[in-house]
Order: sequence, then structure tokens, then C-alpha cells
Amino acid sequence: MPFSLLLLLACTGSTDDTGDILDGGAQDGGANDGGLDDGGSTGAPAGCEEVGRDPVADPTAPAEGMDFAAAAVLDPATGEFTGTATLRGAKGDLPPVEATLTMAGPTDLVLVTQELTGGGGTDTGPSPGAPSPTECPPYYQATAAFTLATADGALAEAFSSTLTIFELSAGASAGLSLDVAALVGSYAPADFDPADWDQASLDVMLDSDPKSASWRGELQWSASKDLGDGVGKGLVGPAGSFEVARP
Repeated sequence: MPFSLLLLLACTGSTDDTGDILDGGAQDGGANDGGLDDGGSTGAPAGCEEVGRDPVADPTAPAEGMDFAAAAVLDPATGEFTGTATLRGAKGDLPPVEATLTMAGPTDLVLVTQELTGGGGTDTGPSPGAPSPTECPPYYQATAAFTLATADGALAEAFSSTLTIFELSAGASAGLSLDVAALVGSYAPADFDPADWDQASLDVMLDSDPKSASWRGELQWSASKDLGDGVGKGLVGPAGSFEVARP
């Protein structure tokens, strides 16, 4: 996908801060949040609404409603992982470079429970055509500290993020946006000047694989600018990827 993609957005208010899109992971709050038809007479959309957040005292035992323990995902995802990263330059992919990811913690492990609700926030129940309540499953959530660095110094970042765990096979997911101005490494967007935008970020999306004790990451640049009168513009483009595994 070319990075020069430019979008004009008609907005009812100020331009959305794209730096908030990834915070907490793409599935935070439920993958079906607000996106389902409840099948009721009102026609209001149904979605998954968080109704509980309970501390998990023993991560080695499955929490209520889960068929696996959080430790089965968290243990293989914790520690130091090495591999390669491929970053993007002005003319495409740069040569692969050694990359290291570390994850410490995690802390604040909780079990998040959800229920199917209508647009007004009331329980729709099993109305005809409505999604099954099993489509709003419980999931684990925790906070972890990360470092991400490349041998050439392009990336030398430290950050914390929320981990979300829905299924054992899917591993843990995390996502966040790092302000371009606060990046420690030398990596910078080659196709736009962050000074020309109200907000510019390096977005990091992480997924672990418990079976192979590894992580995969996708990076993208994003920026947004408020043009006034409820109109804004934004751009997004690839910044690279990496794959790392436990030595």
C-alpha cells in the first residue's frame, strides 16, 4: 500500500486523534462493539458492553468462564525476544536489521466480562435475529512494559501497553501510538514532515504466539490535522514489521 494515500474527512467535530485508535488493542471492549443488529423492533444496533472487571488472583488457573489460564499465554510472551525488523524508507523496504523486544510484568491482570446490549445500553436478550450472547465472550486483560530496539539505533523505544487475551491460540494482542516527537531512536517518516501536522505518531501493533514463544509486530505512520469548520485530513502508511522469538 503506497504511503502517499491522503484522505479528506468530513467531521462533525474536531479531527479524531489517530493516536488513540490503537490504545489497548484492536479488540479492547469486544470485537463486536456497536457493530451488530439486535433484530429487535426498535432497530437499534447491538454490541458488547463491559459489565465486569474482576482481578485474577491465580494466573495459573482458568478464571471463571475461561477454558485456559492466563499464564498459558503470558508466560511464553514474557522475557527477551530477538529476530529481525524490516523498516520503510523513502524508496521502500530497508535491509533487514536485528531487532529485540522485551516484555516485563505483566501486572493488573483482570477478567473482563461482557454482555450483549442494544443501542440504549439495555440487555436485548435472545431476540429473533440477535447475536448469541456467546459472541460477547469474557477475556483477560493486563498491563505490560515493553522495549523495542533495533541494532542500528533506528528504534530504541520503551512503553507500556494493555494486553488483551481472548483465546489461547490467538495469544496476546497489544497496540499503542508513540508520538513522533518523543521517539528515542533515529527512525522518522520519510514521506511527510510531522511539523506540518497537528498530530503524528508511530503506531505499534503486537501479537504473540504462545506455541512458538514469539511476537510479531506491525508498524505504521499516521498523522492528522484539523482544517477548521469541522473538517480534517489524515494520512496513514506502512512503517515496517518485525518478527522476534525467544532465543
